[in-house]
Amino acid sequence: MRKVIFTFILCLISTVFINAQSLTNDKLSVSVDLGAGYLFGHSNLSSYGVNYRGEYKSGFSGNIKASYLLNKTFQAGFKFNLFSASENYDLTKGTQVTDDLELIYIAPQIGYRTIITEKWCLDCMAGAGYMHYQSKSLYSEAERKCKKGFIGANADLSLTRHLYKNLYMGANISVMGGHTSSLKESIEGEKETLKLDKWNRIKVIRADVMLSIKVLL
Repeated sequence: MRKVIFTFILCLISTVFINAQSLTNDKLSVSVDLGAGYLFGHSNLSSYGVNYRGEYKSGFSGNIKASYLLNKTFQAGFKFNLFSASENYDLTKGTQVTDDLELIYIAPQIGYRTIITEKWCLDCMAGAGYMHYQSKSLYSEAERKCKKGFIGANADLSLTRHLYKNLYMGANISVMGGHTSSLKESIEGEKETLKLDKWNRIKVIRADVMLSIKVLL
């Protein structure tokens, strides 16, 4: 459902430029990025522990971003990111777990915008904010839910080309990270807080590669 919402917003922003004015002095930018996120390093998204971290390698990732140009170069704004992935894997021989997870990230951003040429625009942004982890899994006919909020950080680089009026299209590359040493677990109504050691903690080190559509307002 959230992927459908992202796609709808992408189409909506693509039509906004029709009634907009010249891009010359526009300070507000709104963009939607859609693509894939790739885990690397010592990432672990499995609530079942480090032994299963290799099951998660990639997933869908989408951004909604807005920023305001403070002067000719520097800008400030915010970023909303959704990452989702689903995997099936064996915990014990002949017994499989089905796991769906999401990472939601919201953070203020600061950086700069550079108009390289009349056609090309470069945005470099960085920020830190709130990351929320949640997973739903089914194992031995029991539904298990885990969730936790923690601090995350990101750095984004967007290169976009002017298409028409105030519409730009290009690519966005982002690196994001964060970790938590505990999870709130719920199994069939029974709740518990899990303490995770340094090996089993949830750890996010992710690179996102996305198609970006940006509108200057």
